[in-house]
Amino acid sequence: MGSSSGLPNILASNHMLETIVLKDAQTLWREVQKKPFQFTPNSRFRYNQTGYVILGKIIDKYVPEGFATYITNMQLNPVGMKQTAQAGFDYLELMVPNQARQYLHLGEGKYKNFYGEFPYMLRTAAGMSSTATELANYMVPLEQGKLVKNQDLLWTPVKLNNGRTEGFNNRKNGYAMGWQVIQRKYHPAVRPVALMRQYSLLTLKIMSQLRY
Repeated sequence: MGSSSGLPNILASNHMLETIVLKDAQTLWREVQKKPFQFTPNSRFRYNQTGYVILGKIIDKYVPEGFATYITNMQLNPVGMKQTAQAGFDYLELMVPNQARQYLHLGEGKYKNFYGEFPYMLRTAAGMSSTATELANYMVPLEQGKLVKNQDLLWTPVKLNNGRTEGFNNRKNGYAMGWQVIQRKYHPAVRPVALMRQYSLLTLKIMSQLRY
């Protein structure tokens, strides 16, 4: 989850979400298990989606209804995130009522509609579509400890074997349980990694009050 495992990456390209094997989830899972570790575990940071796939498989093993239903029942429904639950994990593939479709900026004033399909196995490594109101309403019980008991596990950056933290660059200089951590003297913050950057804005602003 902290991208320091050294696991082989199930994605061939983080930029456009291309997997090492196309359109065959079972073969994809077999092939990634054959690849060697990229480096000694916890010795460095390298963004990696394979850990999220493993997490989904662990949840599926112990939760008969599967991780998507589990997240909906345990995280979304208790705080009234109806539109988020309705959009689900396949929001990029299906039409969702009142959802603004996503697009990519190609430069020179040109934009392209974004479409993506994630096989079930990769949806723990994907994301969900929500609204600003539902995200804000989610943050209140989250900060009150009603959804996750030990919040330090969420927001504290992973320390490597040398006792230091690493991230994407000198500003995003740490990584926690799926979040970039911006460690600085004033207004430390966390933000998610997302292909669609608008996902990050609300979270970055709210979390700027964090102290660790």
